[in-house]
Amino acid sequence: MKKAVLVDGDSFQHLFPHDINYERETLAAHGIELVVTQVNTDEEYIAACQDADAVLIVFANTNRNVISQLKNCKALIRYGVGYDVIDVDAATDYNIAACNIPHYCSEEVAVHACALILDCVRRITIDDRNVKAGKWSEKASYAYSRLSNLVVGTLGFGNIARKVASYMKAFGCRVMAYDPYLPDTVFEQAGVQRVSKEDICRNADIISVHIPYNKETHHTLDQAEFSMMKDGVMIVNTARGGVINQDALCDALDSGKVRAAGLDVLEGEPVTDRNARILQYSNVTITPHRGAQSTEATHDLIVQVIETAITAIEGTLPENAVNRKALLEKKM
Repeated sequence: MKKAVLVDGDSFQHLFPHDINYERETLAAHGIELVVTQVNTDEEYIAACQDADAVLIVFANTNRNVISQLKNCKALIRYGVGYDVIDVDAATDYNIAACNIPHYCSEEVAVHACALILDCVRRITIDDRNVKAGKWSEKASYAYSRLSNLVVGTLGFGNIARKVASYMKAFGCRVMAYDPYLPDTVFEQAGVQRVSKEDICRNADIISVHIPYNKETHHTLDQAEFSMMKDGVMIVNTARGGVINQDALCDALDSGKVRAAGLDVLEGEPVTDRNARILQYSNVTITPHRGAQSTEATHDLIVQVIETAITAIEGTLPENAVNRKALLEKKM
């Protein structure tokens, strides 16, 4: 019997609590056993998965050392859009598909990004805190702006960013976007101006981040980028914390370069130290990496992970393998 192993069952149950009957029954119908475990070290990971045909991953560090020992594995499948926990180059070297679930929560994350944008523009969280502290007439720490006068710039223009663009255009905002990997037609069809990263930094009133985290995108927004920005720019990040240098963001908040920020992700999350620098700003709204969540999105995610596992185990390279092109080129 073939085997799929969910390697961090504790994290899975924390995020998606249910009895896992759907997963077991659906896989079993295809002759695949589901094993649920919790690994905390490379050694535990290798022991649990060395005969696995597919590995299902929430947060487990799937590095080259682990991947090199997965002798039967056809696919590494991440429960989510981001796949920075998987060494994709190593997966390619060992002819294993590294898969994510790219579309399951596009609406949720886009709505969350827009909610953070509106929160920054209208000071909702700030004013709520002041009222509850008995400060009904507290002087505004920064001025309100008319939303339709603002330029929104997205870093990245994938599925989520395109939804953000459509939502913000409905508010009357002009939207510009940076993404070096897409053809011009994608921007033209969306009615969005294609620009460089530097143009975003120099001209956007609101910058919303929608790029994956990897070696190339680490600290895409750093001191140099913040120095280019308009005074009073607003920053929203619903992608990954490491895309922004958090210390540089704090410096920009201190100087007033950044008027406000809305963050669903942080560097080094979860942040439990109440004295952490990023937690000290009244003009920063932080949510605990919940942008992707809804009942509907969770259902879609679970179904698509299992479908991907079945596809890979039955011998077809999944369309959602992020290294699909590299694997196909190796066979040529």
